[in-house]
Amino acid sequence: AAFPICMFYFHQFPNMFLFTNLFTVPLAEILLITEIALVAFSWSTLLAGLIGKLVSFIITVMNGIVNFFNSFSYSVTDNIYASKLSTFLLYALIISICCWLIYKSKKWRWTGLVFAILLIGFYVQAYFQLQNQHKLIVYNVSKYSAIDYIQKDNYFFIGDSILLEDGLLQNFHLKPSRIANDSLSRYEPPENIKIDFLVLSKNIKINLPEIARKYRPSQVIMDGSNSLWKIAQWKKECEELHLQNFSVSTQGAFVVNLP
Repeated sequence: AAFPICMFYFHQFPNMFLFTNLFTVPLAEILLITEIALVAFSWSTLLAGLIGKLVSFIITVMNGIVNFFNSFSYSVTDNIYASKLSTFLLYALIISICCWLIYKSKKWRWTGLVFAILLIGFYVQAYFQLQNQHKLIVYNVSKYSAIDYIQKDNYFFIGDSILLEDGLLQNFHLKPSRIANDSLSRYEPPENIKIDFLVLSKNIKINLPEIARKYRPSQVIMDGSNSLWKIAQWKKECEELHLQNFSVSTQGAFVVNLP
């Protein structure tokens, strides 16, 4: 019942969940009871200390079990594309199969088959969309600069090096988008060329009217690494220059399909 939600948010499926749950589910129940006891006996330093050690031991055992199963090859199927529609279709399929198994009704069997076909059709359509996608994404990552140039199933990243690490920031902010589809303190102007998008990061020091006159950007994008006061200043300058502008801090990620 939970795995469609896990696929939607984390884009992965734990292949060994049945074996892991045989150990972690009973331990989780014991852990819940001991944590309630910890709160109930918090008035006693001695009892709370003993129960706290037991809670710590149970958590250590649970984490050890999860890490043990996670160490096996192919323990997790990763990079699974999932959207709200695919999650809905998957839940509809699961419910239909469960009703078919419980009530032995042909109606539910055919209903499940329809949702299975719709789910397959969704992924076929997603595959062809993937082969034709060409876009630019400026992510809304607070205090960091993160830009992806995406073509088909490849991406080119520009931004802070910490986001290149396989950690929380990348998994939460960048990985879902990729599956679905060191800054300078002083600006050094490139050659005189016409640009489509000007992305401003890290409160960079520039003369925006001069840049606009030289390079005539179609739109100015301010990413999440900028201070709000700086964004407000740039937005005011853009309005005076009649320039389209976009702030990811207030408007969310900037996504544009490229020709």
